[in-house]
Amino acid sequence: MFQGLTIEPLISPALWMTLAILSAALLIWYGRERVGTLSKRRWIWILSLTGLGMGAVLLILLNPIWVEPIAPPAGKPLLTILVDDSASMDIADAAEGQTRFQTATRMAEVLTQDLQSRFEVRVRKFAGQTAPTDLKELETITPEGNFTDLPGAITSSITDDRPQGQALFLLSDGIHNGPGGIESLLEVLRTTKAMAVPVYTKTLGGDLQLKDLELLLNRPQELSFAGQNVPVEVAVKQRGLVTDKATVSLLSEGKEIESQEVRLTADTTTNVRFNVKQKTAGLYRYEVRLKPLSQEATTANNSATLLLRVVQEPIRVLLLEGKPYWDGKFLMRTLAADPSLELDAVVKLSETRYLKRTLRLQPTSTSGKPDSAALDIRRTEASTIVSDPRALLNDAQQISQYQVIVLGRDSECFLSDTLVERLKNWVSRDGGSLVCYRGSPVASISQELAQMMPVRWSPTRESRFRMSLTDRGANLNWLVPSADR
Repeated sequence: MFQGLTIEPLISPALWMTLAILSAALLIWYGRERVGTLSKRRWIWILSLTGLGMGAVLLILLNPIWVEPIAPPAGKPLLTILVDDSASMDIADAAEGQTRFQTATRMAEVLTQDLQSRFEVRVRKFAGQTAPTDLKELETITPEGNFTDLPGAITSSITDDRPQGQALFLLSDGIHNGPGGIESLLEVLRTTKAMAVPVYTKTLGGDLQLKDLELLLNRPQELSFAGQNVPVEVAVKQRGLVTDKATVSLLSEGKEIESQEVRLTADTTTNVRFNVKQKTAGLYRYEVRLKPLSQEATTANNSATLLLRVVQEPIRVLLLEGKPYWDGKFLMRTLAADPSLELDAVVKLSETRYLKRTLRLQPTSTSGKPDSAALDIRRTEASTIVSDPRALLNDAQQISQYQVIVLGRDSECFLSDTLVERLKNWVSRDGGSLVCYRGSPVASISQELAQMMPVRWSPTRESRFRMSLTDRGANLNWLVPSADR
């Protein structure tokens, strides 16, 4: 290790050199003529001290440092080899017909043999989860992870207390496609840089065209009530050209209850719809499977699970709107389209006239017999004019029949002091949900109402804005993308 004197200038070398030349020129100019009253010897002393002062300032700006080597901590630095075991690593497009995972295993063996004399080497596998492994176990593993979580693998492999130092070597075939998106990966990399933990990477995979079938559920969780038909939307995505048709099956408790054959074309997505229905409340698990084919790159993505929660009573929603607005109409239309909701909407038309619109779900017999077990759910609608909207929520019993209350603008006509107090109890004791979907529900918020608001409203000008979905929001498929997006 280096031992001796080094410099770390406080200013740039070019600026330091400029100051040195100017100082020397100034000293020469100043010393050309001696002041008549001073002896030659005294004048030389004055110039010498002036030069020493300038030199001292220039020396300080050079910031000289004496370097003394310190013995490193006992032990070897840590090297963690991370091997991706997601399903795509099972593609055989490496040299000599090997899979990507087999190539990564060979690389891990070579790295361990070459570096174990200088590093403490450990091997870990990762996909959705990260776990310790060894070289013998790697040879027996079949990669089948559903996605590649790079931030999770890096974070779980960093050791806080490692004075000898540590490094990561990443063997993978793709980018991060797990939770959090690219921002979470960048944040983790900033952390490793701050901790002085280098991350080395080796990307695996060739130019072979991927041929694979993937099955996706648009909504992996559904809520309905007893006897209601629930559509299950399934997307079959084909990469490359594996086949021109495939069989999709719906299973409950391991037994097939329905199957459909779908026509496929290369690099397209085809939708399939099933309908499920349960008569009693509870949590039901369904599985959708795509018949595996030998030409596929992996069969790990050929199935998906649907959780159906069935309740005896539908969710009851109350919408209060102080004026008729277009966005209120669109909200009512959206709520009415949800087959698990019942809706009461009250809109103020004038000081003495309020329109109450009621949407209810009515079970009907599909066989024509009232006592038949084959029931279907139909939505009924009724409209009335009321003069006193506060009478709708006169007591706590009337409020408790709703699980969600939505407040629009200009809701002063509904929110009396008594009702606000009841709403506070309804939220805190009954677990009700209060939603303000158009900003502040009233022009001037009282202290009691402000205690229930999740934000502090302040007057501001309205402006246009655009929303973008996060990765997690896009995966939920709640919003159907337009044709050009």
